[in-house]
Amino acid sequence: MKKIKGLFSNMNYLVLIIGTVITMYPVLWVLVSSFKGRREFAKDYFFPAGKWHFEHYVQAWVDGNFGTYYFNSIFVTFFSVSLGILFASLAAYAFTRLEFKGRNIIFYAFLATMMFPPQLGLIPLFLIFKKLHLGHLSGPILSNS
Repeated sequence: MKKIKGLFSNMNYLVLIIGTVITMYPVLWVLVSSFKGRREFAKDYFFPAGKWHFEHYVQAWVDGNFGTYYFNSIFVTFFSVSLGILFASLAAYAFTRLEFKGRNIIFYAFLATMMFPPQLGLIPLFLIFKKLHLGHLSGPILSNS
């Protein structure tokens, strides 16, 4: 019985390793391909580059204004996650510690909204902000998280 249990444990690890390799191969391929020139990529796109081209990253950072976009992503992510954690912890405290009328109804309504993906509300939210002439604000980005 112990040998069978050990066999299944080893099989689980084997399946996990194969799944990891299958999942990570495209990521590694994109990373390695990003160091190739156009001709090297067109000629042989499966194998690593003969000469590594780091100038693509310098060009993206300087000419493509990547630093600004990266900072904006970090800024929006930080505040979205912070506000989400703040409001979720306040709601969790209220639902677990406080007794109030209609608590179960509100809780189940909250759970029902979690059944739908948040992307479902992006277009109506965009249209509301557009009608209110608030399209220039970062509110639509932060309010959906």
